[in-house]
Amino acid sequence: MPALSLRHLAYHDRLLMDVGIVPINPIELPRNLSPQLLQAHSPIPKKDQFCEWALINQGDDSMNNQRNPSPTRVRIYSHVTQSRFLHVEDALNIGKIRLFAGSYRKGHGMNANGYAHHFIDLDDARAIFWALLGAEQGFSHKEYKGTPPQGENQAVSRILSIVVKGDNVYIELKSGLGKLTNTGAITPNGPAQVEVNVAFKLHEARRMAVSVLAYIQSWDVLRILAHKQIVGQPAPYLLVATSSENSDTPKITTEPKSGVVRVNGNGECQTNLVNGRPVTR
Repeated sequence: MPALSLRHLAYHDRLLMDVGIVPINPIELPRNLSPQLLQAHSPIPKKDQFCEWALINQGDDSMNNQRNPSPTRVRIYSHVTQSRFLHVEDALNIGKIRLFAGSYRKGHGMNANGYAHHFIDLDDARAIFWALLGAEQGFSHKEYKGTPPQGENQAVSRILSIVVKGDNVYIELKSGLGKLTNTGAITPNGPAQVEVNVAFKLHEARRMAVSVLAYIQSWDVLRILAHKQIVGQPAPYLLVATSSENSDTPKITTEPKSGVVRVNGNGECQTNLVNGRPVTR
């Protein structure tokens, strides 16, 4: 008898939990494994149940063909209301942050044509989320981007609008037909085919902003560590004796040159000492 796959084992465990039986050794799915892989063997959700799996794991294209799944992204933050959602995702490999927003109906999942995405340049993302973190009143940001025509596919226009009004923040994504200008920009060519407006309270927008900025900062550190041989080297820290009576005497961290030494790599001081302290000018 062939061994049961991880998908079958997880499905059986879920059936047990649905009837109130806790499995002795429950299967824990890896975080990078989409729960949609279980849908082929999962019970059909009731009409009054919201199929959150499809909402959380949906992207540009539905993952119906599991033999060729879509590439995965790190989802940094998710905001879900009664009828809208907005996901902030990692696209830092191309120097961008991706927004993916859409609408859904409870019990039916995401609307087939009710979602859009937008890529924000990293420097713009820093400024946008910093403004949201500070709840900057009157802040607004609007940018026009899109996808150029490819083969028989027409150009696609994408518009992002962010506005802070009083105690609310509105993030709107639009997409529709576009046209390529002589300068290489893409402008709308007619009314938008998809419009998704997601509302936040100020504290919700700030919570999202601090999560995104922390993620970007961590990525900055990782990038520096990956290229530590080519980035500027920081000056060493000032070292002092651990005993309190000698803590006023700094430890020289660089070799003296011509009778002049540097303390902590910064500034110059004479080698003459008065009461254990270097005399500076």
